[in-house]
Amino acid sequence: MPGSTTRLRDRDEAGRALHWILEIHLVDRDRQIGGFYEELLTVG
Repeated sequence: MPGSTTRLRDRDEAGRALHWILEIHLVDRDRQIGGFYEELLTVG
């Protein structure tokens, strides 16, 4: 997110691991079709 300084390895205020979701939206306005991809990102 623009302006976010949170790193993937950071923890929340309670010390819990954060999880990030990668979202990719593809749109072809000329053909009026689109696609969506989503994946959970974690650091082990």
